[in-house]
Amino acid sequence: MAEAEHGRRWPFHRYAKYGFLENLDYTRHIPVGRLWGTRIAVTPTAWLQVPFFFVLGVVLTFLPGRLALDALLGDRTSNALLFTVAGLVANAAHALGHIVSGTLAGSAMDELLVTATRDANIYLGDQSGVRGRTHIARAVGGPAANLVVAAITFAVLSALGGGGTHPMLDRIAGVNLLFGLGGFLPVPSVDGEVIWREVWRGWRG
Repeated sequence: MAEAEHGRRWPFHRYAKYGFLENLDYTRHIPVGRLWGTRIAVTPTAWLQVPFFFVLGVVLTFLPGRLALDALLGDRTSNALLFTVAGLVANAAHALGHIVSGTLAGSAMDELLVTATRDANIYLGDQSGVRGRTHIARAVGGPAANLVVAAITFAVLSALGGGGTHPMLDRIAGVNLLFGLGGFLPVPSVDGEVIWREVWRGWRG
């Protein structure tokens, strides 16, 4: 999940390097409702998230250990469909986590913008005066929510007798675990960048 300050206008598409198809400064924000005071909006191409996750799921089937290179097209398609559903679930859990953590921290995002590839947390105005612990609380919410969903799903799978016989639950647990752990990486536009930046600043006093 990326933080973006809406309203600045730049001559180039500065968001492409962060994995956004749309230019967040110019694309339409179509309101679809509110959740705990946070405005929810989508871009005109937000529907592309479905084929985006599907294509990503197909690509992942070619990784070593996933499926044999000569696997049938139907097997790859079914795996990609499972990944698509799991990816959308993980994306929704991640967004909900940010909304909840921001609200609890007393500094909720102004808008959650759903785009074609990923969601953006939009905070209007100058954010330089926001305390470091608040930045951390807002950023932690997304990956923490994914880890909670993964833990719950793994627990359900264990109660049902283990994985293998419930491929949908298997995939939801795995993708949420991936989202959760990946969210803590100190990578630009990823929550981990904000978390470790503020931890480092706090450590330096």
